[in-house]
Amino acid sequence: MTITSQPDTAQDAGFTPITDAERREFHERGYLHLPGVVSEERVAELQAEADRLYAEHQSVGHLDKTGSLHLLGAVSHSLAFARMLDYGPTFRYIWGLAGWNIYSQHNHLDVNPPYEEDETPRWEWHQDGWRQNSDAEYYAPFYGDIPRPMLSLKVAIVLSDISEPGRGQTLCIPGSHLNNSMYRPTDPEEIAKGPEGAVPWLAKPGDAFIFDRRLWHSRSRNRSQFTRRMLFMSYTYRWIRPVDDMPIDRESAWFAALTPVQRQLVGEAFGKLKVQNMWGVGDGGWVDDTIPLRAELKERGLLAGRFPCLRCRDTRGPGSADRASRPPLRCGQSRRFCSPDTHFPATKAGLLMGSAGPSWPTIPEVAHSCSGTRSITWLLSSGISAGALRRWIALLLL
Repeated sequence: MTITSQPDTAQDAGFTPITDAERREFHERGYLHLPGVVSEERVAELQAEADRLYAEHQSVGHLDKTGSLHLLGAVSHSLAFARMLDYGPTFRYIWGLAGWNIYSQHNHLDVNPPYEEDETPRWEWHQDGWRQNSDAEYYAPFYGDIPRPMLSLKVAIVLSDISEPGRGQTLCIPGSHLNNSMYRPTDPEEIAKGPEGAVPWLAKPGDAFIFDRRLWHSRSRNRSQFTRRMLFMSYTYRWIRPVDDMPIDRESAWFAALTPVQRQLVGEAFGKLKVQNMWGVGDGGWVDDTIPLRAELKERGLLAGRFPCLRCRDTRGPGSADRASRPPLRCGQSRRFCSPDTHFPATKAGLLMGSAGPSWPTIPEVAHSCSGTRSITWLLSSGISAGALRRWIALLLL
């Protein structure tokens, strides 16, 4: 899908919720193409910064044998790059799909000049995320072939004319983010041909792509007369460790020029409990409403959505009693399994011991609360006892 309607200004665009059609297309295809979302002035600034950094690394011999630059932690090398982290026309898709407790754990500038090679073709198709693709994979014999969790997504800013094939474009297979594996050939001719269904990202300077890290993709060879320049910014949850070695110099002019949201996006923690804050909480374990992006979204009334990552956690859903009379929820707690009399969640220990109390919901109610989980449906159909089911759910909550 190519998104053609964009808000007039970057400031307004940054907090315009994405549409249901855009969300559906992203989840179905694994990516969106946003033509012309970066202004000409911003593109010119980014191009100049890309050329400066390329020249600096070329002068000290920090290019690979093809003359290419792959600069990790790119936003720490350029304030112009750092300011793209929350650039409205692209950032609205990031928080709209991933929520507010996010930062950029990985970002890079790629500059790829033309290169003619006679080497044996290499298979470079992959999903981003390294160990996330193995450590977070579900146990298929029990759960079935469930796609891995997304965990992160990327923005790709196009800084060169790659509107014609052969200019080193990224290739992808639409919809492949739902597949945990793909066939990998060993025959050189088959490798050179590439997988079926692959499409190139043809784009002009100022275009952008938003893509799920699980999307199977590969860079192609640049056999043109054009140099490919791309800025990639990956976003993940703040409780996931960074990929790039990007220490923050809090005394630098670069850091002083960042807004609070931008400081969050480069990895800054807030409050007294820095580690807990990365999990979205502050003192006492409560959700921290002062985290910059959450505060911004809340002030604009954008946390009342129907999506978990954008939901105000102090809610019981339709038909609930007056919310003002109840205590706030601790981070990560849900009123889904709460006693209607006390409003306090059943404890994990109580679940394990099978003693959640008389207000514990019936098995059909538990199944309804966990709708969409195949294993719950399977367990119910197998005739599992209520006590065993409670213990099984407790393992998921631990």
